[in-house]
Amino acid sequence: MSNEIFLPIDLNENTAIEFSQKLRKFNLTSNKSVMIDITNFSKNNGRIEPFASLLVINSLRHFFAHCLKNDINYSIRYIKEHRIVNTYAKTLRFYSSLGLGIGETPDTDYVGSSMKNFIPIMRYPVKTIKQSLDEYNEIKKIAERIAIVASRGKEKLFKYIKFCLIELLRNIVEHSESKYFWYCAQYWSSINCVEIAIMDEGIGIHESLKKELDEDDINNALRFSLIPGCSSKPTTHYIDDAENSGFGLYMISEIGKENGDFIIASNKDLIKKCKTNEVENFTFLRGTIIRLRLNIEDLREYELELEELRKKGLQLTENYKIYREKKKYAPGTELPKLF
Repeated sequence: MSNEIFLPIDLNENTAIEFSQKLRKFNLTSNKSVMIDITNFSKNNGRIEPFASLLVINSLRHFFAHCLKNDINYSIRYIKEHRIVNTYAKTLRFYSSLGLGIGETPDTDYVGSSMKNFIPIMRYPVKTIKQSLDEYNEIKKIAERIAIVASRGKEKLFKYIKFCLIELLRNIVEHSESKYFWYCAQYWSSINCVEIAIMDEGIGIHESLKKELDEDDINNALRFSLIPGCSSKPTTHYIDDAENSGFGLYMISEIGKENGDFIIASNKDLIKKCKTNEVENFTFLRGTIIRLRLNIEDLREYELELEELRKKGLQLTENYKIYREKKKYAPGTELPKLF
């Protein structure tokens, strides 16, 4: 097997997943070194999307950690900065997120506005939230800051993005055990679509739900994580004040499904949901990455959407509680139609 792995010119959902799968399949026992080649990517002005960029960054960081553990030399082949054609990747902080000295780092602060089309890759320390006087209020401020840029001044879109980000950030702080979270966003006016991607490099959903789910259900951990009422115990002290406590990922996944699409990837598994279908896949990463895409013209009324989802969520919560109770006394109970 060749010890070279090439980054595709275009980084979209499909190519990024395929690249992550290549890293997973790479034989670490029969190679003493590996080269990640990004020269073709840098020499061409290919497309690069938020979710795809974070998936590649996470997969490579995870892969390099495995290389170190197995005493395998690894390197990245790239071209000098003045020869780079894909300058958007530099502006997006993609190169620097791979540890290359090209462009601003993801730790650099970014002051955006509703006039911007994107938010570059950002890395934010979780301890900043945990050390604040009011964790929930700190999360809301971060969510609002991102939503202002990503919504481009559209009030309904702002409400949706803020709501979803608050719950995503809460999940990271409460359950991931990650030191940082990463995020970026893109608004495409040509197709009236916005994409927000957020990731952590924590323990992952399977590990987080290990005490909640039994051996029969843990392989479906990603699916169970989208059911209201299925959650590991929170580690934060503000849980009772949160507006959408307990319904988080369920509501976000449904909002994405009804108004665009939703992707959740954690460790080795991935699920994508949209109106027309649902797809499962596999990846190679540490922690969890979530993508929310919203088609702006198709957005339903915010308050109506949330009210309907809450009503549906309450029924699903009851169904899930009944299922868990039955399993205590009858292991192997068939899973009801929760998904």
